[in-house]
Amino acid sequence: MDDPATVHDLNVLTVVAAEGYKEFVAGLQKEIAEAISARPRRADVDYFTGEVPQTDAGDVQVTPAMAKAITRYLIKNDYTDDDDKITAGYHDAKAAGTIAPLPPELAAYSVQILKLIDSVFADSQIPLPEDDRKTKRNHLNSNFQKEEFKALWSRIHRKAVYAVRFESEELIGKCTAALDAELRVGPLQYVVQRGEQLTGATYDALQAGEAFQLNETQTAALKSSVHSAVKYDLIGKLADQTQLTRGTIGRILGGIKPSVFANYPQSPYRRQATRRIPARSSSP
Repeated sequence: MDDPATVHDLNVLTVVAAEGYKEFVAGLQKEIAEAISARPRRADVDYFTGEVPQTDAGDVQVTPAMAKAITRYLIKNDYTDDDDKITAGYHDAKAAGTIAPLPPELAAYSVQILKLIDSVFADSQIPLPEDDRKTKRNHLNSNFQKEEFKALWSRIHRKAVYAVRFESEELIGKCTAALDAELRVGPLQYVVQRGEQLTGATYDALQAGEAFQLNETQTAALKSSVHSAVKYDLIGKLADQTQLTRGTIGRILGGIKPSVFANYPQSPYRRQATRRIPARSSSP
């Protein structure tokens, strides 16, 4: 976005990341500046001469004499540096509404001339990366003194603490019943495909994935599993994912049907269990 009126408001990148990303953000901002380098960077006589701003009375071409008056105005108020680049002081004064008035011969075109000055790219207007994690002061505006706001604030500003108490026996009973009734998992399946490479396969066919012919597809159930000597902390895993205590998880697992518990070596089954336990543990 390179609209002279809004470029410095829109081209803002906020990165919430580690400290090392500060250099990344600064580099990216520099790349943005280089990408819009086609915009004029020097507020000199050559730039202003010949510009044609639009006014209510029609177009007005900036003459060499007017261009010199503009540059003298910028130099006099320290709005340009030694390289004829717009300084931060110009943008700060414009934002604060304290911009110095133009000389009398330019006063009639002040709005148009300030727009020409704004169109000159300024490095000082590229926002630098800041640490947004620091606490910022919230400056109160005039609404804070209104009676309507004070009445509202008096009702909502109080801090509240909510406590939730779970009945352990009810929680355990409902979780056990839910697991017995709802958890169903079929055996793991795998697909075996057999094929062969076509005779005279070309390079283009290989690139397109058309050099092999599929002859047979077979779907089978996995009836055996690879056992490991490493013990799996099932209770600990479920306790971590549900935020319940190990004792509560142990009582829930001990209360479900043996046929249901026998399926726990299958990993997908454990994931289903952690999704269902919290759904049944919300009753206070």
